[in-house]
Amino acid sequence: MGSENIKFKLKIRASSAGKLMGKLESITEIQAKKLAELQARKDGVGKPLTLKMEAELKELIAKRDAPPELPQTAKSYIEELWRKIKFQYSEPLVTDELLKGDMCEQEGIDMVSLLLTGEFRVKNEITFNDDPYCVGTPDILLSEEPDVVEDIKSVWSLKTFMEKKDLDPIYYGQGQVYLHLTSRKKFRVHYCLFSTPKELVEREQRRFFWKFGGDETNDKYLEICEQIAKNHNVEHIPLHQRMKTFEFYYDPNYIAELQKRVEMARGYFDGLKL
Repeated sequence: MGSENIKFKLKIRASSAGKLMGKLESITEIQAKKLAELQARKDGVGKPLTLKMEAELKELIAKRDAPPELPQTAKSYIEELWRKIKFQYSEPLVTDELLKGDMCEQEGIDMVSLLLTGEFRVKNEITFNDDPYCVGTPDILLSEEPDVVEDIKSVWSLKTFMEKKDLDPIYYGQGQVYLHLTSRKKFRVHYCLFSTPKELVEREQRRFFWKFGGDETNDKYLEICEQIAKNHNVEHIPLHQRMKTFEFYYDPNYIAELQKRVEMARGYFDGLKL
């Protein structure tokens, strides 16, 4: 595929919607204060401006008057999509945390079904599309609660589970898009804690194996391996203590703003070059 004259109508996956929704970049408070100071001097308050100050004032005025830009997180994401779409360049992201999430997906569905009243949860396989803005595949669409969408997140460890005090903004954005795509009203995110699969525990242990020169008899190495195994075994914790649920309702204003951000993202996408 050639790299020139490719026409592409950029869409955003639900899982990445939150990347577009950070604070738009414009003149900062510090820059605005500096602009006011320089403008005052130019207007005769205090010493005259130097040539360097004149140039700085001109730059700050241009920044103040320019349309707000997407946050850097959004730009980086769009650049990633641009490389993939234009040149099929993509850097695979495979972490132990992501692998555990994939491996424990069904376990999460089973846990939620056991702990919550109502219907048994079944993994949804339908992808929804609201041409021309967003696309996504929700985890669970309830039948007995027809206005509810659910998503399951498998956390890496007891420590990361304990740190889940609030809902991640990325998951909030994902949920809003799912609600929009399915015309439902309420979204639930279930953070679930499971024992880590054996192969991932062994992989973490092997990292220390090489740090100790491959000496399997080293007492410190054996101690670390034992601790790693303990850290990833949570079967002794009651099931009801291993799930946290956050829920929220559909916000049409969020979707309206997201659609504006998608339009901005398309403009940025179309202007990218190698």
